[in-house]
Amino acid sequence: MIPLDIRTIFKILQVEFDITNYACCLKCCAIYPPNLAKLGDPYPHHCSFKETDKSQCDTLLVKRRSVKDGQHIGYCAVRTFIYHSPQVWITELISHPGMQDVLCKAWDGGGSVAGSRCYDIMQAMGIHSFMSPDGKTPFSKQPDGSVHLVLGLFVNRFNLYGNKKAGKSHSIGVIYLVCMNLPPNIRYHPEN
Repeated sequence: MIPLDIRTIFKILQVEFDITNYACCLKCCAIYPPNLAKLGDPYPHHCSFKETDKSQCDTLLVKRRSVKDGQHIGYCAVRTFIYHSPQVWITELISHPGMQDVLCKAWDGGGSVAGSRCYDIMQAMGIHSFMSPDGKTPFSKQPDGSVHLVLGLFVNRFNLYGNKKAGKSHSIGVIYLVCMNLPPNIRYHPEN
């Protein structure tokens, strides 16, 4: 069974993330951040996106939210776009005790010798040949206690109910950001 809400996955994995739920337009995919000062009604009710030389989208963004007895308690987004800030993620990652040393040690391999096997991207000569913005210093040299991170980005989309030749599809997508400096045995753990 596929969970309907990302919070269910976080609960199953026993992981806490600082996420923001944006309202996402069903028609044009414009996103709107929540107004945290307006509890119960944090999003605009209609999409205000307007393409050049076209009319405003005006698609409904919210639906009424009620409790078990049918009492109206506010509005929630019809569709959400869930966002976890990379800056917050990197800050949380580095704040773990000893993590800065672990991230810096990823550069200790020095790059593989031409023709030899690499078992991890951090061993590859290509990574160690990148230069810092000054064009002279290798990116692998980390002066003054700085931490140089190598990040991997992966996007995956799939049809939730399988391929259909005709009719509607329900596509879902995920964007993964991975810190390649982490040792391979913990790199892909949900908490990282």
